[in-house]
Amino acid sequence: MKLNKKGEFNFVLIFAIVAGSMILLLAIYGAVKAGSGLQKQTEFELAKSLDIITNPLQAGFAEGSTSRITFRRDTRINNECDTDSKFGENVISVQTKASVGQAWTDNPGEYKIFNKYLFSNFQEGKTFYVYSKPFYTGYKVTDLIFMSTEDYCFVFPPKEIEEEVSGLNVPNIGLQLEEGNNTCSDGAKKICFGTSGCEITVKGECSESRCSSAYDFGYITDENGTRTYYSGSLIYAALLSDKNVYECNVKRLLYRSSRVADILSRKIDLMSMRGCSSLLKTDLDKFAIILQNASAKDLESVYYLANDLEKKNLREGGCKLW
Repeated sequence: MKLNKKGEFNFVLIFAIVAGSMILLLAIYGAVKAGSGLQKQTEFELAKSLDIITNPLQAGFAEGSTSRITFRRDTRINNECDTDSKFGENVISVQTKASVGQAWTDNPGEYKIFNKYLFSNFQEGKTFYVYSKPFYTGYKVTDLIFMSTEDYCFVFPPKEIEEEVSGLNVPNIGLQLEEGNNTCSDGAKKICFGTSGCEITVKGECSESRCSSAYDFGYITDENGTRTYYSGSLIYAALLSDKNVYECNVKRLLYRSSRVADILSRKIDLMSMRGCSSLLKTDLDKFAIILQNASAKDLESVYYLANDLEKKNLREGGCKLW
């Protein structure tokens, strides 16, 4: 009998240990899954908050605005662009580094931003620098928003770019100037203007008298020799953004510009009813048609057409549209 009791005792003990281990494992698994679910919800809220946080960066009548976003833990922000609808959208997903379980969550929730134009690469870090510049096609279309965690060094930039960067006081863009001044951080990605020897090179192609600078439009070349065309404030978008995101957002911008041209054309009709004429209606209607399906490769011709529109708006004898 004693042996049986001992056997029974050993069996009960082993069963208790096994059962207890299973319960503990299930509890840990449940905690990890619950934490993962909570983390995914938090990440979706963070993606949504990017839309709200960037609202004050809409430049309005200013020529730019700068800010920074800081997270408590390492964060990845992925930005994609979609043009399935005419106006398109940016699709933002956020991943945060987990304290338990796997390092990063899989399949983070996506949040769509319809009314902004966000330019960025795939980003990872705690501090994200965000700034904005207005975009014009003769008239103001909207504000462009740029986001980056990387450090950049602009090597021998033209005076207007130097003044813009200094005026915006962008923390992660340094300047290497011909006078010997150098505010670039160690390890910063170098961007050359009109010279060679950098990872990225900017070539200004605006040579006519109506250009205020050779860099009013042109193209950048990356380390693989790939060209990306820009005009105006899109130079920052082309430098700091993923190429696919850039090309997609430019199409969105030009389509939006075509819709603004339509609104201005209808505004002329209203002005005429009130005795205030404008001779720009035909030009605006043609411009709207051209912009509907334009892309980054058309930015040079868009620049000249926009330049002509702006000058006509300023000099014609009737009422100004903008």
